[in-house]
Amino acid sequence: MNDTNLIAQKNKYDKTGECIQTGLGAEQLFDQIAESKSLEIKNAKRRENIHKHIDKYVTDETGTWSVDIKARKKTSRSNSQAQDDWIWIEFQNVRGNAGWLYGDADRIAFETQDDFIIVDRNSLIDYVENVVDMGKSVKYSSQAQYRTYRRAGRNDLLTMVELSEIKKNCNHFAWQK
Repeated sequence: MNDTNLIAQKNKYDKTGECIQTGLGAEQLFDQIAESKSLEIKNAKRRENIHKHIDKYVTDETGTWSVDIKARKKTSRSNSQAQDDWIWIEFQNVRGNAGWLYGDADRIAFETQDDFIIVDRNSLIDYVENVVDMGKSVKYSSQAQYRTYRRAGRNDLLTMVELSEIKKNCNHFAWQK
């Protein structure tokens, strides 16, 4: 992707462009894995990506399903490395609109070091809404485990949940890298 397209997609809070680069890299890797499985993959339209939280459409033996792909994340900006134990969940985005958890994607694909864990979004909603304390938001990202958190100056609402618990409690499958 050229720099002009990157700038057009970059969120104003992504000052260095690192977030968009990481996300696009995860999407490209997801495409490669799907193609290695002889699956048909189609990019969502830009409007679907922004407003419906859909990155791709995948056609397999079960039919066609939509997916929102999530790159590996750090638990805090101060961490030097991405990790696979905790997953950030977005209830509301930076504009205060419905976050990707409440988008239209059938599935969410969480990248890990070794694979993509592809989770049914509705089962993820059921699980997260039952385990996250939606009461008072915490002030620091380090406190966001199973509690809500808003970044300073933004309208987002986030939490962190353990990937191992998502795998135990949500319908999912894995694609090895």
